Amino acid sequence: MCGSMAQAFAHNFLGHSPRWYKLCIVGFLIINFAVILLLMFMVAGIYLMKDLLLFVFSRLLLGVRSKAILALMFCFCRRFCRRFAAGTGGGGW
Repeated sequence: MCGSMAQAFAHNFLGHSPRWYKLCIVGFLIINFAVILLLMFMVAGIYLMKDLLLFVFSRLLLGVRSKAILALMFCFCRRFCRRFAAGTGGGGW
């Protein structure tokens, strides 16, 4: 049995994976710390907007009868949402 919580976590981290793989994953997590923070804030933002997103997409799914128009609406929503992501480095066309 391990002596401390840190030793127990280190022993159980990624199960029975090789030591080099565990060190590689920890290294990538340390190097990409800004990416981890970005993902945390994105998840928090989606969590805070979940009611709005549920309302918008349920109205979209239930209100449109044509599959072609529904596909175009989702493409438009994707493009509209990507405009907001442009400030965080996730912007595209």
